[in-house]
Amino acid sequence: MNRIILLFLFIMLGVIPCFAGSDLPERIHSNYENGVVVEVLSEKNNEELSKLFNLDQIGQILRVKILSGDLKNQEITVENQLTSNPAFDINVKKGDRVLLSVERFFKEYEVYVAAKDRSAVLMFLVSLFFLLLLVIGGRAGLKIILSVLSSFFLLVILFLLILNGLRPVFITFIMLMTSAFVLRFILNGINVRTISSALSTSASLSAGCLLSIIFINISDLDGFHCEEAVILHSLKPFLDNREILMSSVMIAVFGVLLHICSCISNRIFELKSSDVKNNFVSLFKAGMAQGRETIMTVSTSFLYAYVGLMIFMFLMLCEIPFLKFINLNSVVIVVITTCIASINLVVGIPISALVSSWVVDSFSKNKLKYPSFLK
Repeated sequence: MNRIILLFLFIMLGVIPCFAGSDLPERIHSNYENGVVVEVLSEKNNEELSKLFNLDQIGQILRVKILSGDLKNQEITVENQLTSNPAFDINVKKGDRVLLSVERFFKEYEVYVAAKDRSAVLMFLVSLFFLLLLVIGGRAGLKIILSVLSSFFLLVILFLLILNGLRPVFITFIMLMTSAFVLRFILNGINVRTISSALSTSASLSAGCLLSIIFINISDLDGFHCEEAVILHSLKPFLDNREILMSSVMIAVFGVLLHICSCISNRIFELKSSDVKNNFVSLFKAGMAQGRETIMTVSTSFLYAYVGLMIFMFLMLCEIPFLKFINLNSVVIVVITTCIASINLVVGIPISALVSSWVVDSFSKNKLKYPSFLK
């Protein structure tokens, strides 16, 4: 089993660079490097610009040490303009780590502050998460880490395939079904329980795929609901933003389906293992009961997760008319995504109970001996 997992990870590590290098433009004259602010040399308000925009226009002169790239360990002077707009200003002080945009023109360089460098914080949080999994979870924690990394690699492959022109809905469905089997096998090995869980997840996901296609088309959403979608269209005009939106709904639904389908499959498998006399009908009823119990907490958690991520958008309700608010593209997409996911969870209960009961009962009814890899 361990060899299979390692082989799978090595294959993905080898496949990603192949896709990554297929359609990426070469940028030999522009790059991003890490840096640190050594000193703020000056900070003055530009009176002319302040009068023109009726806001403070502060120009910072920074001495920055570049920590990577061709100019590594060099200290240079960089200008940083603050416009009193917190959405765009990069207000830095001495000691701050920054991301620098380095543009080379022949042998001359122009350097700008592109953003604050938060990569160290992100790496620390990810490392802390993995460390806690290993310390508290032990061997199970290691399996969870492998499943998280596998999910990440599969999603990266999915995104690269979409960028290379494959139909987003089709390839998303295929990759998510693959993920369902891979994640189950990594966490619990290859056995009847994991196969029934993966099959029930795939069947439930089919319903979610159909729902997203129907309701996004009925709502006449074009996928241009955020700045990123507009930028992506300008870079890749051949991509279908509407299909990408459908894919995003499927991905959002998939994570919760994994949990609820796994709970139902585990319950059915344990019931059959404890008493082989349990038939298809009794297994199905037990699966339905487990699904009802699980969805009581999952549906509420799902709602809070979405509201928490979109809290700024919902706070806008206090500032604009309700009718206008509920017709904003971003609001419509959040509501549709949440409703499709919730409906998919409810519909997924009988689908998962049906598929899992059939798979588990089939092995016992036909008196098939469990092969060594299905024990």
